[in-house]
Amino acid sequence: MLRWAGGISLFFLVAQLAGLRAFTCILNGTVESVALGWQISQILGLAYIFIYLAFVVLVPVLVLAAMLLALWQKCRRK
Repeated sequence: MLRWAGGISLFFLVAQLAGLRAFTCILNGTVESVALGWQISQILGLAYIFIYLAFVVLVPVLVLAAMLLALWQKCRRK
């Protein structure tokens, strides 16, 4: 579970450093880059939104689940 959380965090870091956050302007109907076109801007914006939501929703759940599982296994051994 921690590997999944780390992988999602790494994807979010790469997306953030690549500047994909600027492409979320598709939510209000504008295009970030005219050179890339509407379709590519839309794909990049949606990709960032999905990665962001995975980072905000899934990573804390996965970390908490890993902690609870480790605690459960430790208590079970005693």
